[in-house]
Amino acid sequence: MFVHIGGGKFLRSDTIIGFFDIEAATQEPATKELLKKAQEEDKVESLCADLPKSIILTDKKIYISSSAVKTLEKRLTEG
Repeated sequence: MFVHIGGGKFLRSDTIIGFFDIEAATQEPATKELLKKAQEEDKVESLCADLPKSIILTDKKIYISSSAVKTLEKRLTEG
């Protein structure tokens, strides 16, 4: 199954590790370090035309999306 994560991007559901609220997640030092390292390795892709609301962690990349976590979870569970 594929999940639309915003910006016209679809991911296979089995590659998604988790959805995280960007505001809450970026308060944690470990998350900041993970994002910094991923950016240095060119493994962060922003899909935002608007204000970013979520971080989507996958097995290979991190996506920044303007879709809310609840919206992404609903898309994942309801197909």
